Amino acid sequence: MPNQVSIGEDPVYKQGDALRIQYTVTDSAGAPIDLQALGLSEVTFVLANSEGAAPILTLTLTGNPTQVIIVNPPGTDGRIDVILTNGDMASFKGEKYHEIQLEPGPLTGAYGPFNITAASAPP
Repeated sequence: MPNQVSIGEDPVYKQGDALRIQYTVTDSAGAPIDLQALGLSEVTFVLANSEGAAPILTLTLTGNPTQVIIVNPPGTDGRIDVILTNGDMASFKGEKYHEIQLEPGPLTGAYGPFNITAASAPP
């Protein structure tokens, strides 16, 4: 199995809520990879309405350094967080698709759906 990026279970959030998605880059044995040793040039996060659809939000490590963060610099624990602000989330509702890619590869990006409920929905 190649190195991979994983995320926990699919979350559900309310429209307008700030959101922190935590990704962990691991080796084939499941151990965290030292991100500094990978020589990453870019981390790209994409949010879309469905897999393969045009992105409705794209964040990058180089373009959005306060929203795409290598945690615990220099990244020895393999963790990358993506922070979606209240403003980012204000216009999104329903099931969305997220994906993260690391360059240069070869790393399998984490991807999948999560649900954003209406702001007035009960917790």
